[in-house]
Amino acid sequence: MKRAAIFDLDGTLVHSAPAILLAANAMRDEFEMPPLSLQVLTTYIGGGIPLLVQRCLGGQHQDEDRAEKALQIFIRHYEREPTKDCRLYDGVFDLLSELSRRGWLMGVCTNKSEGFARRIIADMGIDSFFTEIVGGDTLLVKKPDPEPLLHVISNLGSSVAETIFIGDSEVDADTALNAACNFFFFEGGYQVNQSTLKFSGTRFKDYRNLAALLQSI
Repeated sequence: MKRAAIFDLDGTLVHSAPAILLAANAMRDEFEMPPLSLQVLTTYIGGGIPLLVQRCLGGQHQDEDRAEKALQIFIRHYEREPTKDCRLYDGVFDLLSELSRRGWLMGVCTNKSEGFARRIIADMGIDSFFTEIVGGDTLLVKKPDPEPLLHVISNLGSSVAETIFIGDSEVDADTALNAACNFFFFEGGYQVNQSTLKFSGTRFKDYRNLAALLQSI
């Protein structure tokens, strides 16, 4: 059975917050709300688009009609340029190339809707590396429920024991824990308070470091 590497998307493979910020602030402008900063916006990423929009409105307990209207406005703006000013994190492409050369199976497990995830991955030029992509709307549940991650592992034809999951947030760490999967935490992503992150795994700050760590696996 081949080794598998499964990645979160936002804040892990791609610095995608700039495009999300543009759409979020365009939505807030239509509600006559002041713009958010990039620093604040990144704290809202990780739970999927509906939750992000609720957070951008000021909290999770919103009037349903207002929340739905805001969601549709956000999507309308976001789908225009979901990768504007976005980039792969340094070393990501080289790592994916090296893992591919070594025969690793690779997939993506994100809470972003699958359609947007596939578009961003393609726009970033890394779609050829991934044979399985699960988004927040692919199944009936999202991370940190273990099912999305286990679904990717199963469809790749690997096993939990042969898989590593790479992410940047507490949601990702909890997902790995719930799936009993080995977790690698990318410290350069969107996790704000890393001191609260509790997991049994490996931390790394640079994808070149991760490549070195995986040499022995």
